[in-house]
Amino acid sequence: MKNLIFDFANVIASFDQDEVFYNYTDSTEDADYIKDLFDSKKVWDELYKGKTIERVYNKAIKKVNPKYHKPIKEILTNWYKFFDINGKMERYLEKLKEESVNLYLFANFSDQFVNIERSNQDLINLFDGVYISYVRGFIKPTYISYLDFLKQNKLKAEDCLLIDTCQESLTIAEELDFETYPYDGDLEKLKRFINK
Repeated sequence: MKNLIFDFANVIASFDQDEVFYNYTDSTEDADYIKDLFDSKKVWDELYKGKTIERVYNKAIKKVNPKYHKPIKEILTNWYKFFDINGKMERYLEKLKEESVNLYLFANFSDQFVNIERSNQDLINLFDGVYISYVRGFIKPTYISYLDFLKQNKLKAEDCLLIDTCQESLTIAEELDFETYPYDGDLEKLKRFINK
């Protein structure tokens, strides 16, 4: 396999979306309400497509009780801070890089990704290509995002192994002839798979 392609959330860095909602609300009920609101109004998709926080916020609060406005704004502004880079994964990527393996990052993220890059430049520099949805305007899992990823990096799907946690993403990748690996958090198991 010539090219290893990694998702970011829960592959490179752990991320608990529920923790974000609970951190900025006073009760489980309020957290669940805002979480459902984000889902129904496709807030994450809007961010991942590159819409500004202000625009996404204004859409999210329409017809919403004003008591939720402040936590919604805080969540939109600060959610990226809840990503925790996996040190063991980072060291493994460094080892792969030393072995001249081609590494790519392929992830959904808002323009707040620049903050991740700024504080983790050594990690980001390990990748031969970085594809972040907000830059391109295409989000996973869609066929066009995969085709755009291949075009941007001048790769062939059959030469790529996608490591992701989302089954829908893996299924679409397989249909386009990527090899795939459903990452479950077990790094040693992933290492054994790649070593084969």
